[in-house]
Amino acid sequence: MILKYFPNTSFRSTITPYTVKNLFNNYLFAEKNNFSQIVFMPELRHNWDSKDLNIFSYELQKIFNYRLN
Repeated sequence: MILKYFPNTSFRSTITPYTVKNLFNNYLFAEKNNFSQIVFMPELRHNWDSKDLNIFSYELQKIFNYRLN
């Protein structure tokens, strides 16, 4: 509904180790709803272990591959 009144609204999402697994789906949601800009910001105050970073990398790769097609 916000886009109805503010069509140039950006989609901004803070990524944490707890939410990183949803990165690609969040991207698809933002794109489907026609946000003018999509921004993901990792939360740096959390401790990102190697498993979390691997998930982050995998989710980013999914977005990259999606955009290539």
